[in-house]
Amino acid sequence: MPQKQSMSDQVLYRLREDIVNCVYKPGEIITETEVAQRYGSSKTPAREALSTLCLEEYLQKFPRKGYLIKSISLSDLQSLFQFRCILECASASLAAQHASEAEIRLLQSICSQIERFEDRTAGITAGQHDAGNASFHMQIARMSRNPYLISATANILNQMRRALTMDLMATDTSGAFKGHPHIVQAIHEHNPAAAEEAMRLHIGTTQDRIYLQNSQFFRSAGEFTSV
Repeated sequence: MPQKQSMSDQVLYRLREDIVNCVYKPGEIITETEVAQRYGSSKTPAREALSTLCLEEYLQKFPRKGYLIKSISLSDLQSLFQFRCILECASASLAAQHASEAEIRLLQSICSQIERFEDRTAGITAGQHDAGNASFHMQIARMSRNPYLISATANILNQMRRALTMDLMATDTSGAFKGHPHIVQAIHEHNPAAAEEAMRLHIGTTQDRIYLQNSQFFRSAGEFTSV
């Protein structure tokens, strides 16, 4: 978390992290008072953080009752994966065209570091898993040299964090990173078509695993939780 944040920003960051990491579960109701007490703030920063998370689609406000932790619909998840695939395939292709040797070495280093996440006995947390994966994909985005792709990729990865965390918590994700070396190799060979295809296969594999093994976490399209 960045230093010297306002109290509102601190509460926002910590509350968002707790929602992403399923400290608060989909379907739970939280209130301004509860949030203020939990994060040591007055009600104003709590209210501002809750309002921001409503705009970010993590919460839904119900007057006089509180804020619902929203579920993720299968339709939402499909749309997120579709957009992510478009963005990251483009990034991989551009990275293969433009990446320097130093950037490729950094990507290889990140890939090597997160290989230990395959060992479920190593005590790797969901947060470490999330951070390592995001580091890999953001490095490819930066290698694209396109600032709009970099910004959009950061945004889509942030929006998908809760689904990916649920995946890690609920299933055996050994092999989750097996597509990374193929992407790295294609970029190292400066082969845009191969890099794009390797990324497409990697994202598709992740999508299929989440759909098949984690459907209990996601509501059907059009289904709403009543309060």
